[in-house]
Order: sequence, then C-alpha cells, then structure tokens
Amino acid sequence: MTDAHNVSPAISSTDPTDAEVAEVAARLSLLGADHAGIITSDWSAEPASVLGSVTSRS
Repeated sequence: MTDAHNVSPAISSTDPTDAEVAEVAARLSLLGADHAGIITSDWSAEPASVLGSVTSRS
C-alpha cells in the first residue's frame, strides 16, 4: 500500500494539530487492516505515546 499521505484531508507531516493526530489513529487502524507494514512521519515534536503507536493487522 502506498500514497496514504494523499488521502483527504491532508495531515501535516511535520507539525500536526491535535485533530490531525486523532485522525491519524483512525487511518493507522485502516492501514493496518489493509496489511500495511510500516507507517512513518516526521513528527519529532510529538510525544512518545503518539510516535510509538502500534496497531494490529486485522
């Protein structure tokens, strides 16, 4: 799976809002369900609880 970053609405790859971080949790679950192996971003300013998100592939 590629181009998940092109899904609307766009989410900042470097400085997401709180609403965007919440949206990412939903997208992460969808991508995991579609068997995505690795999802990355450059959110170095986000807390470890966000950066270390893990979801199942079911």
